[in-house]
Amino acid sequence: MTVKEWLKNGRKLNFEIQELKEARDKALNNAIGGAVDYSAEKVQTSNGNSTERLFVNYSQYSAKLEQRISELEDYRAEMLRLISKIPDSTYRALLLAYYVNCKTWDEVAEALNYSVRAIQQKHGLALLECERHFESVH
Repeated sequence: MTVKEWLKNGRKLNFEIQELKEARDKALNNAIGGAVDYSAEKVQTSNGNSTERLFVNYSQYSAKLEQRISELEDYRAEMLRLISKIPDSTYRALLLAYYVNCKTWDEVAEALNYSVRAIQQKHGLALLECERHFESVH
């Protein structure tokens, strides 16, 4: 695995957590009866407790979310350990903004006062610098 792939995995984990949070919140809304779309609901008889099932669903999302957050915290600690070894502060800021804070290229460029093209070029150089330290950290 390249350093870029490894860093991207951390970024993707962050996005996964955001999606899990959204799914968990929807499950909670369904469980407590908020913002229910009755047009999509089918009325049928059931022997089970649908409210209980909805809260179990919410609980499962919450448990999975907590697990993934814990994984992200560990992953971020490793990412920070690697990024901190980079001597150039612009490279560090770029890598932190994009991979740890999940900013877009436009946001990174604006924050660092560069064009998007210049940031993407610096990104390639920052990754080369990361490769030098990747094996010792990972």
